[in-house]
Amino acid sequence: MKNIKQIALGLVVGALAIGFSSFTAVRKLPPQTFEFVHLAHTTSNLRTDYVYRSAPVGCDNSVNNCTSLWTENITGTPAEGDNPIPSASQGAITLGDYKGQ
Repeated sequence: MKNIKQIALGLVVGALAIGFSSFTAVRKLPPQTFEFVHLAHTTSNLRTDYVYRSAPVGCDNSVNNCTSLWTENITGTPAEGDNPIPSASQGAITLGDYKGQ
């Protein structure tokens, strides 16, 4: 009889835990926009051609891609040298040749 009460209590506690967890909302991260630089000095527009620089140094005049804004759902900022994440969406592109490394 004691085991049956313990099992019943365990089932009630489990059902309550599942019930309460079903009402918790999943929090989506707000999108953030970051500027990434294009080091290849080409007109290719692959996500992997762009890398993050916290302080971009600017562009020379050219028809090549220099920088681009990318919107990502991440916390914090990208690390130096990171590419935009695969789910990032590209925004405005600035033409030119990137002057930095």
